[in-house]
Amino acid sequence: MRKLYTTRILWMLLVPLFGLFGMARAQVTLFSESFETNGEGSRYTSNTYNFCSGGNPDYFLRTNTNPVLPPGTCTIGFGSGVTPESVTLCGSCGTFFWASEDIRSSSPVVNAQPPGEITTQVINITSYGTLTVSLFLGTASNNNTRWETADSINIQASINAGAFRTVGRFVGDQVAGGRLRLDSDLNGTGEGTICDQATLTQYTFNIPGTGSNLRIRLDFDQLGGTEELAVDLIQVRGIVIVPVKWASFTGQQLDETVKLDWATTEEVNVRDFEIERLAGDGTYSQIGTVSANGTPGSYSFVDRNPADGTNIYRIRQVDQDNAFTYSDAVEVNFAAAFKTVLYPNPMNDGCRLAIEGDPVSGKLSIIDNMGRIHRSQLFENTKEIQIARDGLADGIYHLRLDLTNGRSFTKKLMVHF
Repeated sequence: MRKLYTTRILWMLLVPLFGLFGMARAQVTLFSESFETNGEGSRYTSNTYNFCSGGNPDYFLRTNTNPVLPPGTCTIGFGSGVTPESVTLCGSCGTFFWASEDIRSSSPVVNAQPPGEITTQVINITSYGTLTVSLFLGTASNNNTRWETADSINIQASINAGAFRTVGRFVGDQVAGGRLRLDSDLNGTGEGTICDQATLTQYTFNIPGTGSNLRIRLDFDQLGGTEELAVDLIQVRGIVIVPVKWASFTGQQLDETVKLDWATTEEVNVRDFEIERLAGDGTYSQIGTVSANGTPGSYSFVDRNPADGTNIYRIRQVDQDNAFTYSDAVEVNFAAAFKTVLYPNPMNDGCRLAIEGDPVSGKLSIIDNMGRIHRSQLFENTKEIQIARDGLADGIYHLRLDLTNGRSFTKKLMVHF
């Protein structure tokens, strides 16, 4: 059936700039820990300790002393200081950070201490994807010579209380006296960027998957020998998951109705599409619901009672958990249909099509169910059209009126003896 009115999409001018229904989405910070206040037991848990013996301190603690000197009987700490983070990157980091020295896991070792661990509180990641975790890391004293293959700092993630999985790692690159590097492929070998430098530098790691909650654990294992390490500003970020990526949303008048069509290229946890129409008081009201397929695809809905004039529609997409988002709006101009009466119907020898309202001009066609046009006749400035049988076989036909004003209508006609 011929389209009568082209849809005018309200945001037409935005499409070249942002793509259809596509606006840039920024990352949202879901968790941030700068250690400016003591978050032990609330924002995070750790196995913090401070062990001083024979002038050889082992410690894993929060401090704002730079160079680090652990409290108590320790007489030495960091041999040199670390350089604070760039204010541009970390304007709110403050002066506190987490420091570690000689964290030993190999046993038996004199004064062996367990690997250091910091584990965040549960972080809500519902409706977020493209997750990342970042931290600032720097080293002090004897850089270039103190990082062995037995030394590692592992960044681990647990989604929905599952097992902690390593998403990032720093590791020494020599059996003795090497550099601290990124383990880019997480294979236990430091083949990436050199990271033993005094300036606290930000590193970011991707967290595969998503869910409802997340915990981050930092595992420090520094096998003695003056590996002086500082960590600051642990952050988790994510991007809001858009449940629907829209490919199109259009509308058109068909006879005495408005047909809406839309398509999606991605659907996540979608339950329903609620169709809403703007009312005269400036509020939207629901006029129908279409259930989601569960996979990307095409949808349609017919408004059988549009208002005369401009109709504005939008779709309210509802998730399984009742969260919702809106599509952009489409505008359809609807011209009130005139009424027609066909009698007799079924017809035998002939019938008449009466048109209420003003006289009209155009063409009438008789079409069978196969889409074949059996004949057409012109009419001009009339309110009644005479239709002769003229050899039409028994069956069901469609009368199509194509008016000179651009509108089109159909009427079902039954023919029998």
